[in-house]
Amino acid sequence: MSERVRVVIVGAGPQGLTAATYLVAAGLDPSDLTVVDPGGAWLHRWRTRFAQLGIEHLRSPSVHHPDPDPYALTGFARDLRRTDELVGRYGLPGTRLFDDFCDHVIADRGLGGVVRTDAVVDVDASGTVTLAGGERIVAQHVVWATDPAVAADVPEGATPSARAVSSAVRWEQVDLARHVPTVAVVGGGLTAAHLVDRALDAGSHVEWVTRRPVEARDFDTEPGWLGPKEMQAFVAVDDPEERLARVLAARGGGTVPAWMLRRLRRAEQAGRLCRRVGRVEVQDAGGATPAVRVDGTAVPVDQVWLAIGDRPCVSAAPPLARLCEASGVGLVGGRPLLDPSLRVAGGAVQVLGRLAQLRLGPTAGNLAGARRGAELVVAAVAGVDAMYALVDA
Repeated sequence: MSERVRVVIVGAGPQGLTAATYLVAAGLDPSDLTVVDPGGAWLHRWRTRFAQLGIEHLRSPSVHHPDPDPYALTGFARDLRRTDELVGRYGLPGTRLFDDFCDHVIADRGLGGVVRTDAVVDVDASGTVTLAGGERIVAQHVVWATDPAVAADVPEGATPSARAVSSAVRWEQVDLARHVPTVAVVGGGLTAAHLVDRALDAGSHVEWVTRRPVEARDFDTEPGWLGPKEMQAFVAVDDPEERLARVLAARGGGTVPAWMLRRLRRAEQAGRLCRRVGRVEVQDAGGATPAVRVDGTAVPVDQVWLAIGDRPCVSAAPPLARLCEASGVGLVGGRPLLDPSLRVAGGAVQVLGRLAQLRLGPTAGNLAGARRGAELVVAAVAGVDAMYALVDA
């Protein structure tokens, strides 16, 4: 069976929700939208990960969220007398406040019933989407808003010799509330820091293992990338290889905010946390105690939790990868060469998130990048002029 809709959004995460909210603000009726996500609900995976890691507040300032009005979240907190949940000088929203605000946006924009529990198994340049359940949807526009990625043994930009990990348990597979006497957490980003924090809460001794000293940074990219300061020079670069190099340099190999490092430093001073820096090797002993070596020195542990990150890669979304190949779209670092409107070869499919880094820069996968990508979706679907009236709509 087939149905016809105006817009199909693939993915119900922050990128998809932002695109949907902007489109409704630009005049589309929610019935014009069909959102496809295996989780069957807005922000299902996002909320699950935040709960797993025990994340108390976001890393992004309060002006970055799915609503077109940048001050809508602040106003929401003020109206409910919850401004104490905006943390620090940047007003980082608490996780519960952000969740409640997103629920408010979903209800206010009439988006509560548009998410369909299914998966996309094929998409073509004309906008025909095939679902795992066998249904075909013919759409005028398709917005691919998932975050396809492949696990990485080394962070982006590092050489293969910087870290050699054979196999261990990825953190998503671990019961983080269970006490383990000694845990090695491998990775130098904020996810790894949250894992260290969770293990400490469970009473474990933690060996925090990184290939380089942990870098402190308030945000995962410098604030200059959120505006024209860095982006003007970025968009002036024609060579996609050079663009990718700038993206990788801006993001680095993972950073941790100073407030988190201060919290973990107290555990380090108490002898409950040991930081080790160097070349890391992990040997999974097939159910026995894994062996961890740092620069050749063995570190005795009971479990190893990997948080070494992943890389955006179109191959992790086979339908999109096939579309790029059929359309003759080249890849750089696993990212497709999209046109300026984020379309695949000028067809009906636009791509948001980290796969759009060669157009949107290093913040493409963040809430700020979701807002900029959503503006281009509105331009393609509702017309360029519609972008400038969203806040007043």
